[in-house]
Amino acid sequence: MTRVASRLAALVLTVVMAAAVLTVSAPPAKAWVSGSLWDPGNIISDQQFFDGDAMSVAQIQSFLNAKVPTCNTQWSSGPSDPIVCLKDFRQTTVNRAADAYCPSAYVGGSNETAATIIYKVARACDISPKVLLVTLQKEQGLVTHTWPSSYRYDIAMGYGCPDTGDGCISEYYGFQNQVWRAARQFQRYRLLPTSYNYRAGVNNRIGYHPNAACGAQTVYIENSATAALYNYTPYVPNTAALNAIPGTGNSCSSYGNRNFFMYYWEWFGSPIDSSVPPGATIPSPVTGAVTTSNPTEASLDVSWTAPNNGGATIQEYVVRRSADGGASWLPGYTSVIGNSAGTSATVTGLEPDTPYVFQVAVRNGVGWAGIWSPSSASARTLPLITIPSPVTGAVSASNAKATSIDVAWSAPDDGGSPIVEYVVRRSADGGATWLPGYAQVTGNPAA
Repeated sequence: MTRVASRLAALVLTVVMAAAVLTVSAPPAKAWVSGSLWDPGNIISDQQFFDGDAMSVAQIQSFLNAKVPTCNTQWSSGPSDPIVCLKDFRQTTVNRAADAYCPSAYVGGSNETAATIIYKVARACDISPKVLLVTLQKEQGLVTHTWPSSYRYDIAMGYGCPDTGDGCISEYYGFQNQVWRAARQFQRYRLLPTSYNYRAGVNNRIGYHPNAACGAQTVYIENSATAALYNYTPYVPNTAALNAIPGTGNSCSSYGNRNFFMYYWEWFGSPIDSSVPPGATIPSPVTGAVTTSNPTEASLDVSWTAPNNGGATIQEYVVRRSADGGASWLPGYTSVIGNSAGTSATVTGLEPDTPYVFQVAVRNGVGWAGIWSPSSASARTLPLITIPSPVTGAVSASNAKATSIDVAWSAPDDGGSPIVEYVVRRSADGGATWLPGYAQVTGNPAA
């Protein structure tokens, strides 16, 4: 359960700065997040990580109460070894001055609860209480432990506990001390990025395990929050660790950042997308009829019924198209994006006078449903409409009278749409000039 000593100095050194990841793996649980959702470059968004207002004191306390309904205080070995669970923990705290990393001061108090300490540190340093709770769990299991020793509180956040095996540094002991220093260190990583090993916006080579022989992975870190996690715990989980959630992988597996990701998902929903609540799953696929309407020569409207959203807002539908009845699918998709994405789309770029079938896929903040909808019934685009060909055949005249004459001609190619009008002009000098006015033949089609 030891962790990073790189919290100790703003240097790109690693012996006392490396965060140990050999955290005890999570206990078996009902249903944990899938390792397929792990993104090594984006473990948590900056928005969710640097959010000191994410929970109130009451919300933190209620959360802790729910995690340990019963504390096993009877397992104490005597007055010198009291068992106090995190929900019941209290400490008289000291003042902490504001600085560049924790811009608000911490005003100490008598007999403060763990929930109060977490809240006040979160507000002072602008680190989410959710992040602090998850870190307490991944480091020492304190959130769910039913008989924690006092030593766990001394090293609650793993601050000052290098992976060298030399033990933790007593200067950093104490619950408030640990929570404050860890939160402040997270802000140091953000504000002094070039002073540490792992940085956002570049490729980083991150090991799988303290044993260098286990190898490493190149990770493009997308944000400051993810860089902070790697600087605090400088290992990336391997495939075995991800496939084994929440258990153990192999001898080259590390679990610190995996467990951060795992606990955050389990307790608070997606660490990337705040619209995804705890317990959400991928949506059901679109299973109802996919219908079409409003054909033109280059487009069709496609509609469907929204499926069960899995407990999280649907964020995108995509529509694919086939011109051979679904035997093969044409490249490219039409996307409908946005929270509570709509259930219709105009698919453009189609060929005229061509039959198409369509299928729809859906995703929420957890992921894609995984299968496409049934195909729509075949729908044909309209033929391409152009201007008609000119009248090129002979124009004949008959039934001449004093003031009228009948004129007839052969209909030309209509260009794909019924001819709606002909006009006839007249000349009294063999076509050298044309008299004003026209005779019109209108209708649909004109005859």
